[in-house]
Amino acid sequence: MTSRSLLPRLPLSHTFSPFFESRRFFDDLEFDRPFTRSYYNDKPLMDSQKFGEGFDEVKVSDDSFTLNIDVSHFEPSELKVNIIDGNVVIEGSHDEKIDKYGSIKRNFVRKYILPKNVAEEDIVSELSKDGILTIEGKKKTPEEGKIINIPIHRK
Repeated sequence: MTSRSLLPRLPLSHTFSPFFESRRFFDDLEFDRPFTRSYYNDKPLMDSQKFGEGFDEVKVSDDSFTLNIDVSHFEPSELKVNIIDGNVVIEGSHDEKIDKYGSIKRNFVRKYILPKNVAEEDIVSELSKDGILTIEGKKKTPEEGKIINIPIHRK
């Protein structure tokens, strides 16, 4: 016997998530959707970005490392990029700003492990006009056939 319900079943992961209500609220603010859609729709029509999720892309090739991250809500003076213990650490923070909807304060910290053989001193960063921060580094090429003499000291 099949049970027919007027309410759709939601996966348990949705109902027990502490962010379920807030994500659903922010998904409802996308005005390009029809206003007659089901309130409990699992499949968003717009797959670009969700509340609480950022855009980042890491590319590692044989000779380089590239990281792209969306920091469009921050000015260049509000961003810091550091290398700490083999990690690229990106920090952004701005004070409370007042706009027509109220006030907002944002901050974030992202850490990315540097691949082996990346020349830390040659890493560069660039911020595009649309707010994409690009961090690039070249990998060191191992010198083949190089001989390093290690002296022996007597105690």
